[in-house]
Amino acid sequence: MWRSPFLVRFLTLCLRILVPDRCPVCGRGGVAPLEPFCRGCYEELMRIKQKRKRRCLRCGTVLVSEGRQGCLNCLNQRWYLDGLFVYGSYDGILRRAVQVIKFEDGFRVARGISEIVDLSDIPAVDLVVPVPLSKRRLLRRGFNQSLLLAEGISRRLGVTTAVEMLLKVRENPPQSLLEGCRRLNNPRGAYLWVSGETAAERILLVDDVLTTGATLNECARVLKSVGAGEVYGFVLARSDGGV
Repeated sequence: MWRSPFLVRFLTLCLRILVPDRCPVCGRGGVAPLEPFCRGCYEELMRIKQKRKRRCLRCGTVLVSEGRQGCLNCLNQRWYLDGLFVYGSYDGILRRAVQVIKFEDGFRVARGISEIVDLSDIPAVDLVVPVPLSKRRLLRRGFNQSLLLAEGISRRLGVTTAVEMLLKVRENPPQSLLEGCRRLNNPRGAYLWVSGETAAERILLVDDVLTTGATLNECARVLKSVGAGEVYGFVLARSDGGV
């Protein structure tokens, strides 16, 4: 059954008023030690740091060889990203958290989870740029979940968030609905930087979920075409069956 995201968020807000201090991820009570998560969800999200897998620095594929920086999927592709950082796999509690951010309690959960994610490997950057939604999807959802994450991350890094400077100007099919090379070419021409040339030497692109890396790579291409020096990507979760 189709659910209006506005209705879901309204009902979520009503439930939070009627039954306060409920964890938005699991629904249990006793929110602590970091609002809005309960202790169990908080500890599980924190454990992802210790279970992080070695991944390709371009597309995020899990690497099985200790000596490699990239993967075989990337050998014949041109990559504009200078590095990619993935917090965890798109499953379990992280999958549930992403779904809550998108459809139920985005502002609250995105703020909380941006305080947890490990940013220690990310080099110093000058600007944080969220991957934009199309106008149609933004109107339907009411907010851009990547912007919510980007604002929390930029606060921790002490840099500015670029709001409405990178826009999505073409509606393209979701990556999850495509296969093979169609995924790699799908985002081409879909994004535009509308703020003139950028003087930022290092930019961090932020998105919630990654499948192939093609969207981040296209955004990186656009940013470098307007003067960015180095462009890195950060995603909350990577669908390991995505490539």
